Amino acid sequence: PLAGNDNSPLYIGEAPSGARAFKGFMGEFRIWDSALSPAMIGARYSNRLTGFESGLEYYLPLDRTLASEAISTGSQSLVANIFEARRVPRLLPWRELENSYTLIADEGNGWWEDRTLGTLFGDLYPWIYLPSFGWVYSGHGEGSDVYVLHSGYSDLGWLATDRNLYPWIYQYSSDDWIYYLNGPENPHWFYSFDRSDWFAPNSTSDSQ
Repeated sequence: PLAGNDNSPLYIGEAPSGARAFKGFMGEFRIWDSALSPAMIGARYSNRLTGFESGLEYYLPLDRTLASEAISTGSQSLVANIFEARRVPRLLPWRELENSYTLIADEGNGWWEDRTLGTLFGDLYPWIYLPSFGWVYSGHGEGSDVYVLHSGYSDLGWLATDRNLYPWIYQYSSDDWIYYLNGPENPHWFYSFDRSDWFAPNSTSDSQ
């Protein structure tokens, strides 16, 4: 289908003039060496490829990076330039994550910098991953200034904090304020003022 276009750029999602711009989501782009039957398309369209499938000439995964270029992993080498495209997570649109967190930087591949909590992975929102708490469930509504999170650590449970309080965190289960110690040597230590002691998640008796 590309015969005769060897010396011309191939535009995907927009005409060279900028007209008829595609509005929607594009997770990847594939070019095969022959036309696929409806049955083959139906069997393959929802499967993530490796790029080394037989007959696959060009394969551009477009949802794995925020770079301005996408590199084909098919049998033919190709570097595609990406213009005016916005990366979206695989499960949910950005809007819900953006409206529930104060994101100040996109670190790429699903990682973000939140103004209060720091680095987080948000592609599985309302589940997010925080280096300080592990996997947490976002229990606060969109536009809320208070972060209400349920930690996967059994002895943390539901937590609440905001930009003015963090790293002070309110722990619902114990009606206690805990302090998160952020450091490279002990990245998961908290101080409980109710117990007057340091503890690590899942082990309330451990102390520093």
